[in-house]
Amino acid sequence: MKIQKFKISNFNSSIIFLVILVFGLLFFYSIPNIHNKHDLQKHLSKEIDKIYPFDISLSPDITYSILPKPHFKVKNSKIFLKSENGNLELGEAKETNIYISKIGSFDLNKIKVEKINFLDSDLRLDEENFKFLKDIINLSIKKNLQFSKTRLYFKENKKLDTVINLILLDQINLKYDKDDNSNVLNAKGKLYNQDAIFYWRKNLSTKN
Repeated sequence: MKIQKFKISNFNSSIIFLVILVFGLLFFYSIPNIHNKHDLQKHLSKEIDKIYPFDISLSPDITYSILPKPHFKVKNSKIFLKSENGNLELGEAKETNIYISKIGSFDLNKIKVEKINFLDSDLRLDEENFKFLKDIINLSIKKNLQFSKTRLYFKENKKLDTVINLILLDQINLKYDKDDNSNVLNAKGKLYNQDAIFYWRKNLSTKN
C-alpha cells in the first residue's frame, strides 16, 4: 500500500501559524472571563480597597472586554469616601471600567487592578464630604484614576435638595508622577456654560 505524502506550501504554513497564533492570543486574553462573577466582585473590591483611599460598591453585573485593553465593565457602581464615622457617599457611576494586569493567570488572586475609569457619573460635594475628598488628592495614589462624562453637584448641606452649582466635566484624570513624587490632576469641561481646563499638581515631599 502506497502512502501519499502531502506537501504544505510556505504560504499555507504561514496562514496556519497565524490562525493558531490568533486563537492562542484570544484564549490567553480571555482567561479572566472564566472566573465566577461573585468571586470577581469580591476580589476587585478588595484590590481597590488596597490601592485607592475610597470604597466602591460593585454590582455583580460584570462583563469582560479585551479591547482597547483587557478590563472588566461593571454596571451601576457607588463611590464612597472613607471617614472615621463610616463611609460617606460621593456619588455613582453607570459604568466602571477596571483595567487589569496578570491577564493570563488562572489564579484569581493574581489579577491586579491597574487603572479605574468611571463613566457617566454623578458626584455630589457638600460641606461634610469635601474635606475627605481633599485628603484623597494629598495621598500617593500610584494607580491612575479617571472620570469621564461627569456631573459635579455642589450642595451646601447634604440634607438639602437645593443644588448650589453644577459643573459638567468631560474628563478628570488623577495620576501619580513618580519622577518628582507628585499627584497631578487634570480636568476639562464646562463651568457656567464656558469651556474650562483645570490643572493641579502637588509635590508630596515638599507639600508645595
